[in-house]
Amino acid sequence: MAFKNPLHRFSCDAILDMIAYAQEQTGHKSIGLLAGTNFRPSTFLDVGQAFISAESLRHALKVNAKYQRLTQQFGQTGLDVDRKSARVTWTPYIEDPERLRPITEAVYAGYVSIGRWLLWHYNEDALVVYFRHSKPCDPDPCAEYFGCEIKYDQPFDCLEFKAGLADVALPQANPELLKTLESRLDRALKNLENLDRMTNQVHQCILYSLGQMPVNIVDIARSLGYSPQVMTRGLKDEGSSFRGILQEVRRQNAEFYLKANRKSLADIALALGYSDQTAFTRAYRGWHGVPPSQTLPAS
Repeated sequence: MAFKNPLHRFSCDAILDMIAYAQEQTGHKSIGLLAGTNFRPSTFLDVGQAFISAESLRHALKVNAKYQRLTQQFGQTGLDVDRKSARVTWTPYIEDPERLRPITEAVYAGYVSIGRWLLWHYNEDALVVYFRHSKPCDPDPCAEYFGCEIKYDQPFDCLEFKAGLADVALPQANPELLKTLESRLDRALKNLENLDRMTNQVHQCILYSLGQMPVNIVDIARSLGYSPQVMTRGLKDEGSSFRGILQEVRRQNAEFYLKANRKSLADIALALGYSDQTAFTRAYRGWHGVPPSQTLPAS
């Protein structure tokens, strides 16, 4: 049931135990690195979309710092830039560097992978990487991926890259879309901080599920561990309803999809859970008084 509930959070210790078990069973000593090399902005849903829409890497890392709690609970990243280099720092909440090694390597491999993707500089290497943990094996897969010197057994974790890259304009920057995303992410943070409210649980679960699976009161209630009757009563006590929350999420998602301008109206209708484009157009007219075709960005 925990895997079906998008609001459930496994403890850091439980995640580390699962990773250690996976490494033991597979014999792969660098699972964290392997995971990080496959990270893309889409891995992190709305947070990743905000990276794409940011003005620069500096801006994207600022956005990441604000919403990092939505994607992981292991630590906090920061950025320092001077004339010589830019440094992505990692301050973990767990002191044991060896136990945390898969997470640390995943974090930094992910930043390199996503940074290359955002800049469209697919062969850009770091300058130097510092790890608190010891070198795991030889040959070193980290050195091959990062393309630079790796310093182990250091007092801190840090990745240095060219200072000039921090403020290079990102080719897909979209201030209007970012504004919409930040509104959604602010709501997600609020939901995370107030999960005792049924309304917030249902809102976040619908947001996660819409476009991936059919959304109905029975399946959402089951995902959250409630019966439909209990969930309906809880929402009523808070002055809300399943239908009202579903419509709110659909309206917000429609605004996002239209500003992103990456889907056809038919595909947007499908992603919002409507039977066809006509049903979506009817709903959109009810929200805004005009059809969605009139609010599409100019080509």
